[in-house]
Amino acid sequence: MREAAAAVREAERRRALVALELVVELAIAPRRAAAAESDAMERVVRSLRSTGAATAAKAAAKASTEASASTGAATAAAGSSAAMAAAGSGAAASSPAASELAHVTHAITLKGARLSWAILEGHKTIENRTIRLRPGWYVLHTGKGKDTLQRPQLDALNGPAEASLPHGAVVGALKVSHSLSLEQCGGDAWATGPVCNVVAATVELATPVPMNGALGVWPLGA
Repeated sequence: MREAAAAVREAERRRALVALELVVELAIAPRRAAAAESDAMERVVRSLRSTGAATAAKAAAKASTEASASTGAATAAAGSSAAMAAAGSGAAASSPAASELAHVTHAITLKGARLSWAILEGHKTIENRTIRLRPGWYVLHTGKGKDTLQRPQLDALNGPAEASLPHGAVVGALKVSHSLSLEQCGGDAWATGPVCNVVAATVELATPVPMNGALGVWPLGA
């Protein structure tokens, strides 16, 4: 039963990743020449394969069969997940997270690859801004500059060096659930305000996509 649940979660994660990769590809397509757009779509296909959707589907189907003797509910869930994963990008809309990512329209840029890494790894769950970010998903872009903020918190994580991380690229996506004032953040080490936007979920791209960013919240494909 645990294997079935784990397989379902993994298939869900991979479908969300597929949706994000497709959104990013569609966003950068207008910036390319018409002759390069076909190459972009070929890379989408390769990216779908690299996410291992078929592997996740087989794992879910196997776990579903093994779990059927103990619980019919787990079998149904795993079987449904396997069917959706096998369907590839078309099944992404059946997943809540993937469906939301498929319709993401805006991105934010962070100055400092370690900040992006800390968010994607779940260490930093506060995105400090001067504005309240509307709840929902945002593509996460790392700018070309080095980190200058929150270095003590980053150093304490003993994570990868700034130079070893991707810059000038989309590295994933984050979901903002709500916003708090600095006083409401309860002394969170990452909270500097004035507005603390709470990060509730993230998706990391297996391969960062080079792209220019912008200040503030910026529209994809602009």
